Amino acid sequence: MRIKKNNSIKLGIIGKVKVGKLVEKGNKTFPVSLGHFRATSNVAQYEQMFNNLYQESSLLPIMFGGNDDEFNINHVYEIRDSTGRVYSYGNGEDYFVSVKEGFKMFEKSCILSKYGTIEAFLNKSTSYLSTSRYKAQWMEVLTIRFVIPNMPILGAWELRTMASKSSIDQIIGSYDLAKNISGGEIKSVPFFLRVQKVKSNRVLDQNRVYPVISLDQVITNQVRESEYLNNGIKLIE
Repeated sequence: MRIKKNNSIKLGIIGKVKVGKLVEKGNKTFPVSLGHFRATSNVAQYEQMFNNLYQESSLLPIMFGGNDDEFNINHVYEIRDSTGRVYSYGNGEDYFVSVKEGFKMFEKSCILSKYGTIEAFLNKSTSYLSTSRYKAQWMEVLTIRFVIPNMPILGAWELRTMASKSSIDQIIGSYDLAKNISGGEIKSVPFFLRVQKVKSNRVLDQNRVYPVISLDQVITNQVRESEYLNNGIKLIE
């Protein structure tokens, strides 16, 4: 017998998937973008297993472990202080703000009552956190949590992206479309995560190359399971 609780099942986070790394040059550390996936984990064996299976791979077969949208694909605005700690995050209307006890939720009505507009609250937070050496700014952040089917570990991997003009809209659109097609069920629908380095087309940023992440649904009646799991890199050019 078990106590009945109305809680959705959430897998534990066992590692993070990234498309960048930090490199040291002289006495300074710089972020460098990659054209392939890499993983980090608190469990060295998990990290090694991922990197052995998908060493410098630009394609990653994934599935979502449940139908909880907030866990699978969490989309928020967030702002950090000069130490890199999250100060506040929200969905554009309701926001959580860091307090001594943790994060306190402020609903839209409360924010409007105190600040008049959401924009005024955002600007006040930016001014409060900014210093002469640090300019705080609100960022659009997408966190996706998924399982990797051919890894013998029951747990979720996490990937974060802040590429609002490229990656985020495509990932959300692909997720929503797949969920609609499958009648609201997204659990165990096969996808590929794909990363590609592209060159900026902005005049002032022409030499900048950055990674774009895409979420591609697999058409299961055209792909054998063994190909998807073991030879996925060959399926999409």
